[in-house]
Amino acid sequence: WSLSPEALACGAVNCVRLHRDPFGSVSGVTGHNTDAQGFAAALAVLEPNRLEGPALVMGDGGASKAVVHALHTRGIAYTQLSRKLSSPSIPNTRGRSLLAWEDAEANLIQAHPLLIQCTPIGMWPSVHEVPPLPALALDGIGPHHRVMDLIYRPERTLFLEQCAARGAHVLGGWTMLEQQAIASLEFWLA
Repeated sequence: WSLSPEALACGAVNCVRLHRDPFGSVSGVTGHNTDAQGFAAALAVLEPNRLEGPALVMGDGGASKAVVHALHTRGIAYTQLSRKLSSPSIPNTRGRSLLAWEDAEANLIQAHPLLIQCTPIGMWPSVHEVPPLPALALDGIGPHHRVMDLIYRPERTLFLEQCAARGAHVLGGWTMLEQQAIASLEFWLA
């Protein structure tokens, strides 16, 4: 068994490649993660011109690890929101800040032209839920924003609707899911 660099960075495997010897027997297995690749491809759809950031990564669970890896690989600075904080700001070794959700005021959102919603909040069947941002935080969103929600069911969450109503360019998680599947085919068909 071995892990690809992406799987190590993301802390998860979502695709396995079997290596075979000349007789067809399995001689090895490599665990891969296609999430970061899928996210990067979706990001290119959201904004074909390279985004400089900084990004605001909403959530710190499993999906956010792939997003953070892809951002880090592309040199895009980011701040991450977490509900697990006991102190308002914790610096991280990768050069980002970790903030509590309640610290995401309108000026913070306005200063981050790329927003990535990485939590399951708003996913079917709870389609009327939105991320726990402070009441006026969305006032910081405008036409210069690119907003992606990793949720693919529904294709456009209530959060994305709220951002689009403020002029932001939005993209749901379906594109990332498709791109992950395309990346996975390379391993399945090898």
